[in-house]
Amino acid sequence: MNKIFHICIALSLTVLLLSACEEESDMAFDRVAAPVVLQYDSIAPDQAQATFFELDKSGILDQNVGIIYNPVSNLEVEVSQAGTVLGTFTTGSDGTVVIPFSGVLPNEFAGKYDGVAFRIFKNDFD
Repeated sequence: MNKIFHICIALSLTVLLLSACEEESDMAFDRVAAPVVLQYDSIAPDQAQATFFELDKSGILDQNVGIIYNPVSNLEVEVSQAGTVLGTFTTGSDGTVVIPFSGVLPNEFAGKYDGVAFRIFKNDFD
């Protein structure tokens, strides 16, 4: 009788665990890597200069080539600071943008590049 009880408990737990797996909800979304990367070049008390790059990884397996950073020009980027939108800025021909700010360094950058929307969170200078 004790064996039957243990078998019933084991089967019940197995059914419970298998039925607990549900398909993902409609609220889930796919995360993809941003099509550009951001690098702060300089930070002053009232402004920051950042450069946006597209990464060319075609030579990643060649030690003489590696990854090439290509500056992205004319990229419109919405910049936020602690949840407050500072404005929309456009990169120059060298991929740089100067962002005026006060207090907290801008930490959120959103835009669209090659048809892919992106949002980059940057909390440090590197």
